Amino acid sequence: MSKVKLPSGQSVIWKDDDFPSVYTNIMSFSVSPFDISFTLGEIGDATPTVVHAKPKVKILLAPEQAANLMKLLNVALQAYVQNNGVLRLGGAVNLDEVNEQIQAASEKTKASQ
Repeated sequence: MSKVKLPSGQSVIWKDDDFPSVYTNIMSFSVSPFDISFTLGEIGDATPTVVHAKPKVKILLAPEQAANLMKLLNVALQAYVQNNGVLRLGGAVNLDEVNEQIQAASEKTKASQ
């Protein structure tokens, strides 16, 4: 892994001793007033109308770390496309549907306060 410098000037050195590596080809997320979480998994059995996902790991991020992750993923994806060509978007996200779900969850949270 690469060395990273924090805004404080400190270097971050990752110890590769023992950590899990997880393959994922499906994900979901949720948003709360305190964090953003991602559940990563693998597609299991599927029919023409239903996909059964096998959850592998759930990652909870502070909103600030989620913003940092977005920046890092953007850089990584740009490098990937530059080296490997355009991505397949067959499983592209329906942003209208996602935005509706976020709005509904936000309204539910506000109503319960």
